[in-house]
Amino acid sequence: MSSHAATAAALGLALGLVSASAHAVDPVGYLDSASCDGMVGWAQDPDAPDAPIDVHIYFGGPAGTPGAPALATRAGVHRDDLCAAIGSCAHGFSLRSPHSLHDGLPHPIHAYAIDDAGGNNPQLSSSPRELTCAAAASGFRRKVTSSGSFDRWHFDSFWDVAPLDAASADALPEGPDFPEEPELINLASTPGDVWVIDRGVRRPLTAELVASWRIDLSSVEILPDVAFEALVEGPPLRARPYLFIQEGLWLVDDQLPDAPPPGAPSSAAGSGGGDGGSSPGAGGEDDEGPATGGASPQAGSGGGAADDVEASSGCRVAQGTASSSTSIAWMLSAAGALARVYLRRRWPRAPSSSLRP
Repeated sequence: MSSHAATAAALGLALGLVSASAHAVDPVGYLDSASCDGMVGWAQDPDAPDAPIDVHIYFGGPAGTPGAPALATRAGVHRDDLCAAIGSCAHGFSLRSPHSLHDGLPHPIHAYAIDDAGGNNPQLSSSPRELTCAAAASGFRRKVTSSGSFDRWHFDSFWDVAPLDAASADALPEGPDFPEEPELINLASTPGDVWVIDRGVRRPLTAELVASWRIDLSSVEILPDVAFEALVEGPPLRARPYLFIQEGLWLVDDQLPDAPPPGAPSSAAGSGGGDGGSSPGAGGEDDEGPATGGASPQAGSGGGAADDVEASSGCRVAQGTASSSTSIAWMLSAAGALARVYLRRRWPRAPSSSLRP
C-alpha cells in the first residue's frame, strides 16, 4: 500500500471514529402522559446534555403509518424534577390534545426523541400511550360565517374542530356570529397591551392566547383613547379555539356583555333636575352591577350638588349643576359616537353564506 493510500485509510478510519463518537449514545426520554388535556414528557441527548432536542409525536400509529398526522415540538421547557434526575433541567415538552381526536375512540400516541447529530431517533420510554377522550363543550355557540373567516382566524381542522354530537351542540345557547376576522387594537400609551374587538366589545389578549389562537400581531392598530374607553370590556378569549360542525361551523365561547346600541352613548348621566340627591336602587353610587345594554352605571335621578356620576373610564366626576351633567353626557355621547364611526369603518359586514361540513 502506498503512503498516500495508507494516509487516506487512516484518515477515513479516524473520521469514522469521530462520527461514531459524535453520537455514541442515543437520545433518551419519557412520555409521561397522553390525556384529554395534552401530551407531556421529556427528552435529552446525553451527547449534548444541556441542549434541547426535538420530539416527533405521531397520532394514530408509529412513524411511517399512512395517514397518521405528526407534529414536531421542542423539548426545552424547564422542569425541576429533571435537574437531579438527568443532570439538566430544560428538557420538558407539552402540547395540547387535538380536538379532532376527542371522539370517544382510542388513539395510540407515539413519541420519538430526535438526534440532532443525525443518529438514531428512538421511541421515548412509555410510548406509545393511548388517548381516549369524548367531545364535550359548555358555553355559547357562535357561527363562523364563512370559509374565509376560518382561514383568517388561522383555525385548524385537526387541532380545533371537535366531533361534537348534535344533542350536545343543540344544548348550547346561540350567541352572535363570530367576527369575520381578528380586529386588533392597542393604545399608544400602552403598546404592549393588545385587545381584539368582538362585536363592539374589547377582549384582552395575552402572549399565551396569541400563540394558541395563532394570531398575527402585524395588523394591530392604534385606537384613540376616547374611542377605546367607549368600548365595553369583555372576557378574554378561551385558552384555545373549540369548534364543531352541525349544519354549519360553530365556535364555543363565553357570553359577551351587551355593547351600546347604535346611536346610544356609552354612559349616561342622571336625568338632572335639582330636586334632591340620588336614592338607593336608582342607579346611584351603590349600584355597581352592569347596566342594561352595556352602559356604565348611571347616576340617580337627582341633580343636587352632592350627587356623583360615574363615567365609563371609572373616574368619579363631581356633578355640581344640571349644566355640568349635560356637559358630561355630551362628552360621553361624543366618545361613543367616535368609537362607532371607527368600528363601522373597520368592520365589513359578515356574508350570509354558511360554511357547510
